[in-house]
Amino acid sequence: MQRSRPAAAGPSRVVAASSLVARVATPLVVVALGACAAAGGVPSGSTADATTRTVRVAAASDLVHVLDDLAGTLEGEGIEVEATYASSGTLLQQVRNGAPYDLYLAADVAYARLLADEGLATDDGVFTYATARLAVWVPAATDRVAGLDALLHPEVRTVAVANPRHAPYGAAAVAAIDDAGLTSAVEAKLVLGESTAQAAEMAAAGHADAAVVALSVVLADARAQDGSWAEVPPAAGTALEQGGVVLASARDVDAAAAVRDALLSDEGRTLLERHGLGLPGR
Repeated sequence: MQRSRPAAAGPSRVVAASSLVARVATPLVVVALGACAAAGGVPSGSTADATTRTVRVAAASDLVHVLDDLAGTLEGEGIEVEATYASSGTLLQQVRNGAPYDLYLAADVAYARLLADEGLATDDGVFTYATARLAVWVPAATDRVAGLDALLHPEVRTVAVANPRHAPYGAAAVAAIDDAGLTSAVEAKLVLGESTAQAAEMAAAGHADAAVVALSVVLADARAQDGSWAEVPPAAGTALEQGGVVLASARDVDAAAAVRDALLSDEGRTLLERHGLGLPGR
């Protein structure tokens, strides 16, 4: 399993405007993907032998550990997964620009539908694989975090979220904050990451005092043992279905479909739940 991740970047303040989402009207954190992503988003130097089929996956950053675990099963079937992780909007634009991916997995199925509508997906069409789960995480908390009200604590001076202009989890975070009636109290604290994984990393590194991010990235790498976290219900009418497409430009459509099928299998669904994602229909 090979992966490419966005490079780290420091926080950037959200500038005030007419509404919380409008306040985050332009990308305030510009993150360069790793060198391989800059060259098309695909890691180089594959160790696969001649009989291994490689599937290049453009994936939402909440899927890191799911795909890592699923890769072991796929290797037994002669398939190697090369995954590049970033915000769904960033990866969408890369696909549109011709980046050599085979499978696109978005944190919001609406992004996958755009590619299908634009003729960039195979005739199999769009599939859904998970529902997003959001969490508020305060790494330095000494008391139990019960919900978004933790962001009002005077020691929480900065709150990291993904950029809502191109990251579905960022849009979900600001919608949840607004739905909780906390916009006026929290907006000046917001700092942006390129993706939900980077927003969590900003909090883990001390660049933000709290984060509202994907539950999956809070549970990853033992982060949940630091401080305190609580799951955040989505704002009314904003629950995210995650979905994807096999890309029409895929080098090996059958291999890409096999990765999709593995994600949708009973094993894939178990991994999705284990790593903090919900399942469609539940």
